[in-house]
Amino acid sequence: MEIVVVEDHTLFRQMLIKLCNEDYNVVGEAADGGEALSVCRKKKPEVVIMDIMIPEPDGIDVTKILLKEQPGIRVLALSGHIDTFTVYRLLKSGVLGYVNKMSEPIEVVQEAIKTVAEGKPYFTKQFAEVRDDLKQDPSSFQRILSDRELELLPLFSRGLDNNAISDEVGLKPSTVLWHRRNIMKKLQIHATTELMRYGIKNGFWHPETV
Repeated sequence: MEIVVVEDHTLFRQMLIKLCNEDYNVVGEAADGGEALSVCRKKKPEVVIMDIMIPEPDGIDVTKILLKEQPGIRVLALSGHIDTFTVYRLLKSGVLGYVNKMSEPIEVVQEAIKTVAEGKPYFTKQFAEVRDDLKQDPSSFQRILSDRELELLPLFSRGLDNNAISDEVGLKPSTVLWHRRNIMKKLQIHATTELMRYGIKNGFWHPETV
């Protein structure tokens, strides 16, 4: 079983490589999204251990690209975040498993690697609870916001003005403003600062990673 380990923190990456090499064959490693794509395209591993908070493209976007190019690849996602938007993106990406690397013991990481390597899903209880709440909540963002609004909300969460967002996504400032107002109306939010707080709380932006 050939594995690629993608993790931007060197010591943790080395620990994962050592862990995987006990039972499998680590054929490559990467510290950012571009490197991850390059290594996986060259090595074509069966399993990828993917830190989702790597420098752009992030691990979730890399996962989506890899699964389009190599549909049989199995991805175990690692992160220190377990907010609703991260869970939503992970579910959409096609990962086979998830472990919170900041709170779970090494034994759980080992179990997750083994399970995903066998082609079986592995999601921690914490992940499952957030996933179930997201699916059952009739007012959750995935039910009331459009795909375009979900694309823009991370930018609104950063406090960017309409002109800055216009430059970034190629929309007219007036269109960006229209989407901003629509999102706030749907979420029953009445101030830009409140929208930022909502975005940070639900994981549309992680200011601590900037």
